[in-house]
Amino acid sequence: MTKRKNTKKTSKEDINRQQKDKIEKQLANIHKNIRLAAIVLILLVVIAFVSLMLVAIKQNPCAKLETQAQKDNCNYEKAIETSTLAFCNKIVHSKFKESCIAEIAIAGSDRSLCDPLSNTTQGYCLKNVAESLLDSEICRDISSDFWKDECFLSLSNLTKDLDLCRKMSTFHLRNTCRYDYATAQLDVTACAHIRNASMSGMCNFDLAIDTSNITLCGKAMKDHLQGMCLQHFALTLNDSSLCDNIRAEIIKEGCYDSFGTINAS
Repeated sequence: MTKRKNTKKTSKEDINRQQKDKIEKQLANIHKNIRLAAIVLILLVVIAFVSLMLVAIKQNPCAKLETQAQKDNCNYEKAIETSTLAFCNKIVHSKFKESCIAEIAIAGSDRSLCDPLSNTTQGYCLKNVAESLLDSEICRDISSDFWKDECFLSLSNLTKDLDLCRKMSTFHLRNTCRYDYATAQLDVTACAHIRNASMSGMCNFDLAIDTSNITLCGKAMKDHLQGMCLQHFALTLNDSSLCDNIRAEIIKEGCYDSFGTINAS
């Protein structure tokens, strides 16, 4: 009787031990699966992070450079190369950044990008956009006198509008503008608008040579220019008689010497 009772007790303990072992094994498996899941999750996070870094580097290769100056130079070059404003916005140095934006504005003929820029950079930007669009009205909006004058000077030739020279800020610049217009357009009438005798004479001299028009020699010219003009045509046309009309004696003698003749006068 006692033996049967002990046997029954042992059997019950064995069952309990087996159940306990089974539970422990299940728990061990659960812990193992959790560890595996954690490792997989960590690997996925690392892979995602590396992928994002690679994408970022691919989108902005400048980010991997060491110094800020190197990064700024890189972003500037990428901006110009691709005409992409986003690269300019990554530049830290303010003046360098503005220069970058100005170049993008000019490349795209987009004056709206010029307007927020500082005085000098804005003037440079607007002047070049005005040239691209052949729009002299943009010149009026330039706050820098230097770039405003440069803008009107350039547009007067590009648009063949001599009146734009009147918009320039000083007397000397207005004359320079008319001179440049006359010689660029080969327009002798523009020389007459120059309010400086020496510059007007030089204008006629240049046009006489450039257009092979001997009748312009002496027109509003001082003696030395008139002499140089006639001597040029005397040699070009191989006509020593043109030396006779030279007013400046030194140049006249030089003209005769070129032909090996003597001044009979």
